[in-house]
Amino acid sequence: KYDKDGKLISSQIVEEKPLPKKPKHDSKQFYKNAETIAKNTESILRLRYPKGTKIEVKIDEKHGKERSLKHQRDLYSSGKSKSSIGLHNFGSAVDYNIFINGKYMDGSTYETQLPYRALGSAAKDFGYFWGWDWDSRHVAETRFVHELFNKYPELAHRPDVKDWYFKNEKETLASYKPIMSY
Repeated sequence: KYDKDGKLISSQIVEEKPLPKKPKHDSKQFYKNAETIAKNTESILRLRYPKGTKIEVKIDEKHGKERSLKHQRDLYSSGKSKSSIGLHNFGSAVDYNIFINGKYMDGSTYETQLPYRALGSAAKDFGYFWGWDWDSRHVAETRFVHELFNKYPELAHRPDVKDWYFKNEKETLASYKPIMSY
């Protein structure tokens, strides 16, 4: 160690500790957790509905799991998604379908959105984001893509993500700027 004038005041070697490693992204674990969330949601709903009520909570296999960026772009172009890149593109989001006595709960009314509040509760037990009433079927590891990139920087460097960036760089929304900085 040295003082402010640069004179040696201690010859003791200070051992530097390595920085902790960031965790690696694991979409398989996320999907395992998503299955558990579905089961936990069913358990919560069984407490809220009369005995004998048929309750099903399923992950939407067609649109609700991992998507390619091309599929996401198609959903965005058709108006079925609000974003041309999303957490589904990284295996970090799922959409659920809930059925009560065979009736699909679409989340568009208070009655059909209510079961998804149980989903939100089950998702929050894992520290996940739930889409509330504006996207009540949606559960994700984080709320925004840039938050996922902060947690798992390696995802921002995937070739398909870089390609997306260069295709969207000029017309991208200001909300994407945190993503673009990687």
